[in-house]
Amino acid sequence: MVARRFLGYAALLALAFSPACGEGVLPDAAAPADAVALADARSAGDAASAVVCLPDPESSALGTWYLNAAGARWTVAIAPGADCQLAGTLVDEAGDGTPEPLERLTWSAETATLGFRRPTQPAAIWLRAQVVAGVLRGRVATTVDAPTDGDFTAHVTGWNATALDTDIVPRTFELTIAGGQHAVLRVDRGPNAHTPLQGRIKVYATDAAGAAGEGDSYDLQVQAWDGQHLVAQAFHAPQTWTYTADVAGRALTGQLDLGDGNPPQALAGTRADVLGFGLQERQVAARDAWQQATRRRLAHLAMAGNPQPLRTRTVANPVAAILDPVTNPGRDDNSDAWPQAYTLTDVQFTFTLADSRQREPLERTAHAVVSRPLAPPPPGGYPIAIALNGHYGSAMDAFDPNNTYWYGDAFARRGYVVVALDVGHRPLADRAGLYGDLTDGDDPSHGNLPHPAVAALGFDSDWEEDGERTWDAMRAVDYAAQLPDVNPQQIVAVGLSMGGEVVTQLAALDPRVAAAVVAGYSPDMGVMLHHANHACWQWQHADIREFVDVSDHLALVAPRGLIVETGAIDTTFSARATPFSADKQVLRRARTAFLKAPQRVVHYLHAGAHAWHAGDVAGPVAATDILVPVEIAPTRRWSLLWQEDARTRADTATVFDRVHDLLTAP
Repeated sequence: MVARRFLGYAALLALAFSPACGEGVLPDAAAPADAVALADARSAGDAASAVVCLPDPESSALGTWYLNAAGARWTVAIAPGADCQLAGTLVDEAGDGTPEPLERLTWSAETATLGFRRPTQPAAIWLRAQVVAGVLRGRVATTVDAPTDGDFTAHVTGWNATALDTDIVPRTFELTIAGGQHAVLRVDRGPNAHTPLQGRIKVYATDAAGAAGEGDSYDLQVQAWDGQHLVAQAFHAPQTWTYTADVAGRALTGQLDLGDGNPPQALAGTRADVLGFGLQERQVAARDAWQQATRRRLAHLAMAGNPQPLRTRTVANPVAAILDPVTNPGRDDNSDAWPQAYTLTDVQFTFTLADSRQREPLERTAHAVVSRPLAPPPPGGYPIAIALNGHYGSAMDAFDPNNTYWYGDAFARRGYVVVALDVGHRPLADRAGLYGDLTDGDDPSHGNLPHPAVAALGFDSDWEEDGERTWDAMRAVDYAAQLPDVNPQQIVAVGLSMGGEVVTQLAALDPRVAAAVVAGYSPDMGVMLHHANHACWQWQHADIREFVDVSDHLALVAPRGLIVETGAIDTTFSARATPFSADKQVLRRARTAFLKAPQRVVHYLHAGAHAWHAGDVAGPVAATDILVPVEIAPTRRWSLLWQEDARTRADTATVFDRVHDLLTAP
């Protein structure tokens, strides 16, 4: 058998599209070196050995793509055609299911850029998108003639099932059950040979009760799952509920038999959490590989690949510390024992970024307030804290002894170099109508004004808003790590509410963060959606829930340190009578990524509401020391009691103790 020669996709395109058929072909269609290599092979009479062996789907355009093109849902199949040309079809979910042949199908291996034309009437739809590790982000244009760059105004995102679905698990489906229940069903590998498969299902809301219809997370006994056919049972004493479903593409249809003698209820759903970690532990190498790939994919989808600044300009000016006495009754960090022995500096950043369209460089600004201890640095340098505010806060608020976001002051008192960064919201024009408040910024009196989106002139942004916030926080890490007399190996990120949301994503995507303290933010995204939480967490160009959930961001932190704080009476994200139970459900999934290091993830279940706590001294809403739940998972099979069990035990440590241990552990 003649050995096949591996050539780039650009060579393939040199064959597929000659200059004569180049009209309307999208840019980046060929790499000359590969084209020459193929021509040389053919001229040598070795045509058989020059057959292009197409690379695996994760690094190519091959496979079945599920695309969200400006809200339209397409299934696109791309395969090698005759004479090594690419061939593709498109099925529009809003149509009759008939595959439409694609035209002008192009692929650049050099830039990982996919392009094609859908020949609709009266104008064709053109796609141009970049692929990274099986996910896609780009734009579409609708024109009669060949499009120019300015015609690509609408956005497209998607994922490649051929690249991502290399096994039949894990699988997650967003379901609607007859009667108006909205749920998420998960299936994964089981823990042992006796339980080869496992699953969970949770109702997030109902049409009748809204968010108040949120339910428990039920373990499923998965009796059958082969990637297409599912049979699973949940035990709702005295009945057993049986879910039977078939999967075709990204869609699921089936029925739910409640075991009460009534006719089964219809259910339907679609894939969700396609990048998710799943329910089961993985070997360290497998977990690390998932983390590396998932970070690349999320960076591509949310922040245009996390580009490094071409230049960074900083303007630093000293500012006065806020020396007000501590009167905040909820502050429990023993502040009297830790005086404000630090200075503050106001830092304005201006970042210059390359424009992907090769136009004028882009600029983004950010603002931070930085503390520096007056005491000399310890051996190895000062530890670093990245402090992020929530809604209506600012970097300066983090150093206000009596502000909601007082944790910047608390860490600064304990000898940390604290970089508090303004976290905020885009201007109204950059939000795609997701929300309408905060038009003047979160804290304009302290300079936290609206944060314009990263966008080229004449275009809206290719970035998601949380991607911009996380990118800014990464740049804060850059800045902190190069300060004199610091220890860049000891970086903790801390935040409450929206600040906790961004800390979660910062620690997920930036391994330089050695520990994260996330307060008031560990909900399932489906719960947030139905609970009518502020919409600034949502993506504008895709549904983030189709790709990941909060538990996946937390799993990306492993095995680094993670402290999640939940208020036992915090109803910000859950309407349940025991709202903390929803956080327990999320943490149960995230813990599986920590493998044999469970001590590196701590669930601090304090007695308060939506607040940050340290557990250093007894106070009106917090006991001395960290309090952790007694039960973090079922103690017996199928039990639901652990979720609403409010019992806690003292961890005999404060948050600062735990952070120190996490930062200094080998």
